[in-house]
Amino acid sequence: MILLDMGFTRNYSLVIYIPLLIAGGIALAFFLINIIIRIFQNNFHKKINDPNRPTTAQDINYVTQILHLTNEEKNFLQELCKDNKCPNFIMFMRNQSKIDALFKTTINTIQDEKKKAILYSIRTKIEQDPQNTSFITSTKNILEGQRLMYSDENLEHHPSTVLKNTKEGLIVQVPKNIYGDEIKPKPLSKINFSFETKNLIAYTFQTRIVRYQNTRENEMVISHTNNLEVLVRRNQKRVPYKPQCVFSAVKVSSGGLGKNPKVSYEALPKKHEGTLMDISANGCSLQTNMPISKGQYIYIEFRMDAEAIEKAFGKIVNATTTQTKLTILHIEFVKISLETRNKIYKKVYDYV
Repeated sequence: MILLDMGFTRNYSLVIYIPLLIAGGIALAFFLINIIIRIFQNNFHKKINDPNRPTTAQDINYVTQILHLTNEEKNFLQELCKDNKCPNFIMFMRNQSKIDALFKTTINTIQDEKKKAILYSIRTKIEQDPQNTSFITSTKNILEGQRLMYSDENLEHHPSTVLKNTKEGLIVQVPKNIYGDEIKPKPLSKINFSFETKNLIAYTFQTRIVRYQNTRENEMVISHTNNLEVLVRRNQKRVPYKPQCVFSAVKVSSGGLGKNPKVSYEALPKKHEGTLMDISANGCSLQTNMPISKGQYIYIEFRMDAEAIEKAFGKIVNATTTQTKLTILHIEFVKISLETRNKIYKKVYDYV
């Protein structure tokens, strides 16, 4: 009877220890796997952060994933890196000046409009990459050369540029109107500016004019502020552009009632004069003295160079009226040729 009890106790102990051993083995396995993963990740990040190594197929796959590139864009990028011997494109694309130098050289050797469009699409996706996004919280962080737009009491916008960022404040060009006349609000008066950074984030801020001076040119000194307001992050980069243009109303016709009816746009013969205010690959702003409301379709003729008149159909998504009774139309393109869109991209990215 005693022997039977001892055997039972020994077997009962084994039953208790076996699950503990299994649990310990699983925990050890997870521990070792975690160490291996960390070693792999550390090596991977060291490899990614090496700016001088050649670009690999793995790099292109990684870039394709984070930028959501199409197969066409992926193949184009792979050939671009191969032909130009690009070092580590994961790091290379973080440097805006290097990217623009490479893309500018490349775009001016391409004749095919579709290939140009692929390059510009990649450039836009690099600019929109969240890892390239950093928010500005003070005017002390605004870079020299940054374009500013001064908004006057009539809500009209006039361009300026940051010439120098000092401890005292920003030294900027005195804003000018469309006729080239300088606009000089009184010293110590409040003044409103807006600007858009290279990563397509738009800001506005209010500050005060410290004084006017003339060193290299007529300059305005404005005080620093930490009250920057983020307006919007655009899908496409937009730049000031103010050529004269003509526009007309549009007749819109639908080819049927199905899921994807063919829509046609016909410009009406009566044309009016206006001025573009800014432009992007997706749309533009247009100034006119006519009281036009939003929701209408519009046909525009304008020049991007001396070679041809560009044509585009758009929809007026918003319209604002200034105190001087001018109307600013905010237009989204609905029909535009690939060649015209590429010319706009060339202007926007300054790939001239």
